[in-house]
Amino acid sequence: MTRPASTRSLLFLLAIGIAVVAAIQAWGFRTTEYPDSARMREAAALCASWFDAVAEFKQANRIESDSRSITRYRALIGDDYTPITTTLGALDAKETAANPDFAALVVRLMAEAKVDSGSTVGVILSGSFPSLGIATLAALQTVDCKVVLISSLGASSFGANQPNATWIDLEQWLQRQAGLKYRSSLVTFGAENDRGEGIQEEGYLLLEQAGARCGIALYRPESLKQSIQKKIELLRDAQISLLINIGGNEAAIGKCADAVSIPNGLQMHWLGCDHTDKGVISYLADKKTPFIHMLNIKSLAQQYGIPIEPGPSIPAATDLYQQRTIHPAIPSVALVGMIGLLVSNRVRQKRTVRANSAQSQSKMLQENGAIGR
Repeated sequence: MTRPASTRSLLFLLAIGIAVVAAIQAWGFRTTEYPDSARMREAAALCASWFDAVAEFKQANRIESDSRSITRYRALIGDDYTPITTTLGALDAKETAANPDFAALVVRLMAEAKVDSGSTVGVILSGSFPSLGIATLAALQTVDCKVVLISSLGASSFGANQPNATWIDLEQWLQRQAGLKYRSSLVTFGAENDRGEGIQEEGYLLLEQAGARCGIALYRPESLKQSIQKKIELLRDAQISLLINIGGNEAAIGKCADAVSIPNGLQMHWLGCDHTDKGVISYLADKKTPFIHMLNIKSLAQQYGIPIEPGPSIPAATDLYQQRTIHPAIPSVALVGMIGLLVSNRVRQKRTVRANSAQSQSKMLQENGAIGR
């Protein structure tokens, strides 16, 4: 049985299309260095030096983690539980975050957000991920941004939850010993309602001692709403171009059901929620302020090729510094190919019509000749 001409044409085009797609997949893409890779590597190097500075601080003060972590930068890992611990945290997430390549990631995301030297960036961080706080500040200092830094001291398991190595202890050490040029404009207790609620009395006193030790008066709002409003005012007055949130400070993410669904990574346009107890991120998103949210760290690392739960030697995050783009000649070649296919198919159709017409005429003549006889 012979297939109709139209079916043969479609099969021909389908076969050619499959071949073209396979060729593009095989040879049409190229891997190149990300445009900002030099600055990304510079930020990662600065972050690594600050990680080492934290290790020196903890060694000088005889502060050791009670975890069994063997990761390269284990000095950034806190204890399983202390009086200033707010919530349970996963050790593998903290180990994944203790990687200087996160500084490179922040540089890359800031470039995608069109944030550059001279821009003002707001940063809200909790004590849960000190490594990400340091990585972010290394990125901002490398790009030479202005920064409004807001921090909270409560920390989840394995974060900055060692009473003599809270976030402001690390921040102050890095300022004095390692060249960090930013400092917190506002420091809160963190935990429930950003007022230190839920932390045992001993832990609350330890946080007050940390503030006194560093010469910082901790801000204790009357309510979560007051804390949210205070932070919004600080960020709004500074006219920030971007907000970076690290961890789960309640004032930052809010207390509503949608707080846990704030998307990770860079968000240029995000529709927040209408709940009355939403947080700073959602309020600023309503005003079209882009943000970078870093909470589900393993997912973020996986997305950008940063190794999960690295051991003593951290594998290179090669994909983070590269981009895969289509070869510039491919669109032109594809256009020419499509035109060629269409022309070829048109010619084939015309030939088929002519052949069918000739066959019909021949058959008609044969039939007429038979009748004449």
